[in-house]
Amino acid sequence: MKKFTLLFALLACAVGYGQTTQVSSELLRSAIETAQVSTTIQYLAPATATSAELVEGAQQQTGQVIVTKGNFNGRSFHGNSGMRNAPVLAYESGPYFSVPGPPDISLLEDVTLGMNILGFGTQASAGNRGAEDIILADDYDITSIDFFGYQTGAPTAPASIDNINVQIWDGDPSVGGSTVIWGDDVTNVLDNSVWSNAYRESESNPGTARAIQRVTVLTPGLSLTAGTYWVDWQYDGDAGFSGPWQPPVVELGNSTTGNGKLFQGGGWLDAVDSGTATNLGLPIQVYGDCTSCGGAPCTETNPSNAFENAFFSGGPTAPMQIIAADVTVAADEVFNLMTVNANLWGSPAATVTSADIVIYGDAGGVVDPGTVISSQLGVVPVNQTFLGTSFGFDVLDVEFDIADVMLNGQAGIPTTYWVSIFLTMSDAGDGLWESSSATIVGNPTGFSGDGGVTWNINPPTEQVYTYSGECSPLVVDPCTTYAAAGLPLDIDPGGTSTADCVGAPNLYPATVGGAGTIGTGAGEFTLDNVALDITHTWAGDLEIYLVSPAGTELILSDNNGGSGDDYIGTIFQDGGADITAGSPPFTGTFAPQGGTFAATFAGESITGDWDLKICDTAGGDTGTVDTYSITFCANPSNDLCADAFPVACDDVVVGTTTGFTDTGGNPAPDVWYSFTGTGTIQ
Repeated sequence: MKKFTLLFALLACAVGYGQTTQVSSELLRSAIETAQVSTTIQYLAPATATSAELVEGAQQQTGQVIVTKGNFNGRSFHGNSGMRNAPVLAYESGPYFSVPGPPDISLLEDVTLGMNILGFGTQASAGNRGAEDIILADDYDITSIDFFGYQTGAPTAPASIDNINVQIWDGDPSVGGSTVIWGDDVTNVLDNSVWSNAYRESESNPGTARAIQRVTVLTPGLSLTAGTYWVDWQYDGDAGFSGPWQPPVVELGNSTTGNGKLFQGGGWLDAVDSGTATNLGLPIQVYGDCTSCGGAPCTETNPSNAFENAFFSGGPTAPMQIIAADVTVAADEVFNLMTVNANLWGSPAATVTSADIVIYGDAGGVVDPGTVISSQLGVVPVNQTFLGTSFGFDVLDVEFDIADVMLNGQAGIPTTYWVSIFLTMSDAGDGLWESSSATIVGNPTGFSGDGGVTWNINPPTEQVYTYSGECSPLVVDPCTTYAAAGLPLDIDPGGTSTADCVGAPNLYPATVGGAGTIGTGAGEFTLDNVALDITHTWAGDLEIYLVSPAGTELILSDNNGGSGDDYIGTIFQDGGADITAGSPPFTGTFAPQGGTFAATFAGESITGDWDLKICDTAGGDTGTVDTYSITFCANPSNDLCADAFPVACDDVVVGTTTGFTDTGGNPAPDVWYSFTGTGTIQ
């Protein structure tokens, strides 16, 4: 009979060896916000025979790489190669708000741009529908679609939209030959509707009467390959409020925002703003599991050494002890961990009821208890196979299908994580995790004797396990944002004036720790943007500069805004709007007033303090710099077409090739598109 031995190694307890037609619009005047007005388009003021709600006093008129099909803001998202089983945003037709909050605002620019439409009629009760295209860059099992609608006067909670039917088409529904491939125009497929934290309002009539609701639809059984599709829908809601209405895609300064369509009066027509005669998009967000993004199957295994030993990890003998084994993600890869197999021991006939599986980061070869990547408690095994016995314990090969955990690697170097297993056995007895001294993959066994508060390693051994999932190439975000610390800080406190900035230049540094040179070449960096928030009465007092570590200055805004107040959500970026034509609080993206970042700082190092320099050129008004950050993006060194965008006949690609170069050998940051035709004349 084998001797039963408890071995304590460095406090580790082991056993053995261890969302016009003449039919009604919503009017601005509340006295006539009833069913006697048109339901096709919502304008700001009383409608004429074109069925809309017009801007007060206005006259009705007739008539982040973007790959689109006649669409202004639609964005296709390549799925994360490692997240095959986790729903991700696959496509969005454009933003449903244009002024960030809270609350967020979908702004009708009736004053600035002369636009009229607050919302289009998409009411099921009137037979109206909205439609948008969906452009997928990859194959997806579509899991849900979010739509965005509102009813005037409805509260933020509870949401008033309670019915939506949806159809997915294999082409433009307004074009003959297109077919419905999922859904119908009758069945209510609403999963949930909630306030989106946004309001629809106009410049001339702001307010909170139009709370935009996010309307979510689940789409079981909808699998789509990469390509272009269309979705159409209609809502119903609380009869006590007008609508539902469909707000358009919005972007500050732009009157054309997409290629949405409307079914009204028995036929399809473009979603057009009557004030500007421009096409508008209708906001949708499409989510799904990418089925063509999965990486190659991969595993990490440490084999059994004839049931050599095991460590207690759950049970009465060592109730505070937890055992962990490391997993290594190779350099330049991502490991999507899906399954954990382990050789686990228990009393004869006992089985594993569940396990607490926690994944940690690494701190120099030891479990880092301060970095918990995933904590999955009470995971029930999907399979247990009896392997044999050792030291009077049954040995089981136990398989756990865990919720996918993305373990990101690093460029150029491997990355270590740790997986701990704490067992609950069917007999309430001890659970143990088999170990081996014959092979150690990565680091030795990790153990905690105090319930996971502190950790150590047991050098002679490693646990017996197989970690399985999918490995895929690491996609590194080329952009890094550096934020100034210690803000908010005063600008010339006490209402003082420093007209020339001499003696009190008001410098606010953002320290860039990265290394590299600003330029357009492969491996160089682009100064992508400067973002800031400034609270200051009489914005026209301020001169705002960016100063490089080398001392080069570029004026971002020179005494703009007059008596208006503040800079809120202001972004400076090459190619942005003219800030001299803007007005406080300058929310949006503007070009630096003094020139481009690219030309001004070309050839300079990115490393060091990039100062935001503020000159308050008049007295009597004070303020603070509340936030400031600077973002640099590394230029890609090569593009081998792995992420090329699919383009088919009649597709329109909206964008620019400014700054891109084709050198034949393709070492430059080119943009690639792949034609998806059939090879015959189309």
